[in-house]
Amino acid sequence: MENKFLANKKIRQALTLAVDKEEMANTIVKGTGEAAYGIVPTGFPGESKTFREENGDSYPKYNPEEAKRLYKEGLAELGVTELPELSLIINEAGNNKKIAEYIQGKIKKELGYNLKIKSLPFKERLERMTQKTFEVVLAGWSGDFNDALGYMDIWTTGGGNNHASYSNPKYDELIQIAQTSSDQKARIKAMIEAEKILGDDMPIGMLYFRQKVFLVNPELKNMKFKPVGSEYYLIDAYIE
Repeated sequence: MENKFLANKKIRQALTLAVDKEEMANTIVKGTGEAAYGIVPTGFPGESKTFREENGDSYPKYNPEEAKRLYKEGLAELGVTELPELSLIINEAGNNKKIAEYIQGKIKKELGYNLKIKSLPFKERLERMTQKTFEVVLAGWSGDFNDALGYMDIWTTGGGNNHASYSNPKYDELIQIAQTSSDQKARIKAMIEAEKILGDDMPIGMLYFRQKVFLVNPELKNMKFKPVGSEYYLIDAYIE
């Protein structure tokens, strides 16, 4: 958000809308991820259903025509005659390089922009994020408690993990409600509204939710899986 080019909301939206997350999930992260249309992953509790079920999609789907329109308008608002060079920094682990190259290819195809890719050691990538010496970074996040707040409170103004330097007073106000209220209905309502703000401002271009695949003996019944912590528990499980 401190980069003049990326500080333009329409440019950020265009870059995100140019990436086909469904195609990426089906061809690159197949079996290990699903396209993400929100900040909070599947499985975290809402008021009466899961947070994802109650909020639906807060991020729009792939839309190359809208991406082109927003990109053109964003450039006009900036009044730029020469496009700045942007680099997407990654650490080469797993399929990060393939994901980065897919993003690079889609942005080139849909917007005509040449996004650079810079591969760094994991430690250096983390240092660059912490020091905010990057333009775009491929990164992930895992919550450490069973509540949507574990994904939402990192984007408050001045937050220690808010590496994007995102700031929105209304968002901060809503997260404050989620952090302090004892009313679960009020908390979820505030976080649903806050996630929709993120989906519009797009300081983060969501790609996919990581998944793991388990092979379970069909004779084992009532095995439960968890979104955080230990991956599963067998308290209520039994063999048929």
